[in-house]
Amino acid sequence: MSSTSILFTIQQNIGRYGLSTLLILGNFGNLFTILILGRSLKQKMNSCSLYLFSASISNWIVINTGLVSNIIGIDHTDPQHTSNIICKLRWSGVHALLMLSRSFMVAACIDRWAVCSQNLTIRTFSRPYIARRIIIILLIVWTIIPIHVVIFFNNSTGRCIPLPGIYTLFYAIYSLIIIGIVPLLLMIVFSFRAWQNLQLTHTRVLPTGYNIRNIQIRKRDRDLLKMLTGEVFIYFLTTVPYPINQIYNVSTSSITAYKSSIRIEIESLIGYIVSPLLNFTYCCVQFYIYILCSQSLVDIIKREQGHFDAECILFIDLKSRNLNDANCLSICRNIIILNLNNNNLTNVRNFGVFTQLKILLLAQNQIHSLDGLQSCENLETLNIAGNNLTGLKSLSPLLQLTQLRSLCLNDRQNNLTNPLCNSTSYQKDVKNNLPNLDILDNEWIGQSFQEHLSSLESMIEQLENPDKNLKENSTEKSSTIVTNATNSDQSIRSANEEYEQLLQSIRMLVK
Repeated sequence: MSSTSILFTIQQNIGRYGLSTLLILGNFGNLFTILILGRSLKQKMNSCSLYLFSASISNWIVINTGLVSNIIGIDHTDPQHTSNIICKLRWSGVHALLMLSRSFMVAACIDRWAVCSQNLTIRTFSRPYIARRIIIILLIVWTIIPIHVVIFFNNSTGRCIPLPGIYTLFYAIYSLIIIGIVPLLLMIVFSFRAWQNLQLTHTRVLPTGYNIRNIQIRKRDRDLLKMLTGEVFIYFLTTVPYPINQIYNVSTSSITAYKSSIRIEIESLIGYIVSPLLNFTYCCVQFYIYILCSQSLVDIIKREQGHFDAECILFIDLKSRNLNDANCLSICRNIIILNLNNNNLTNVRNFGVFTQLKILLLAQNQIHSLDGLQSCENLETLNIAGNNLTGLKSLSPLLQLTQLRSLCLNDRQNNLTNPLCNSTSYQKDVKNNLPNLDILDNEWIGQSFQEHLSSLESMIEQLENPDKNLKENSTEKSSTIVTNATNSDQSIRSANEEYEQLLQSIRMLVK
């Protein structure tokens, strides 16, 4: 078998098996994406999800028209080569649908940049009603632009190709700019700008009332941004080679007669891999990119299949359940409040996985060691009364818990204690070893009430004499206030009302 025959066989097998695989994966992925995003949009309208939803519909249509046409042409005569009408409709329709999908992805990247922006005017772009209008505009635009394909594509040579000559050069340049450069450049620029904005949204200065607030982008928005970043990468790999191949074909068309048969066959194989294989790959793998980049989408799929995500559990109450250990809870890594009072626990060795835990209730167990709690770095409240802690050394794991504010070793009201509490100096020893504690055994040991009262009176004095406070800090804060010095009368009245309410609340607290 000659080299040209081998290359031709390889090309046929790529088409027969590769395109068929893409058809299956593309249908499954796009239909699943449409289903998931459709349900999500019913619950809460989201502009970026609208763009992704529209792109998935475009992809599903194009793979069941253009891709199917290519698969038919492997072992049968492709209708586009025999019917001029089908030729024109096939190329103009596929081009329009592919460009719609690409345009929706560009719009989604711009939308993520807008939603992360600190500029209120820019943020208005990420509104569902704006997204619907842009989708309609893009539908109209990409219905009109491909008219040149309808005019200049035909099958007079026995194959459906652009007319040789000037239009072939125009189509190659058009493909390079409209398909290869512009969408990719826009995706990269706005995805990068969105990522920059995301880093800046931890804190923002809001003009009204000169308040500084923490503004966090929701996890869904972060996932959408990661999905779009994956899209940009796949777009580069699958779409950019097409216009490059078009430019190459045009630039070497004048020496076609001098090309060897093996070179022609190699160029044909490369061209076939670039289009249709890579061209349609972009339309078929988006769902799988979403799966790799978005944990939220994985969670949705699990829920659709009846699976439950244990990491979503934030509160567990297993009081009086006769438990000997808590190993079964290790999959619930994001617990914030855990109540295991009145069980048979003897240790807390496996509690290190609960890094988000803030409140832990372990009263009335048989615990003799706190080893394992040192990893619960966010723990604020611990009730360990009614256990078997025998010495101050058993509390050593708590030394690393800088957030711990409340500790109960001896609950006198419920007659729950520990052997170490028999020492008359245990409270003093605990205070010395855990200086950050405010509450020990349900009693306040932190800053005295009089110190609290003085702090509150000082706060009231500052609030009642804002001019004095302003003068003392004018040099330090003038640069940040001047830029935000324009407020409407309504905003000022609202701020004054909030100020008076705050002042009144503090007075009542002091009384």
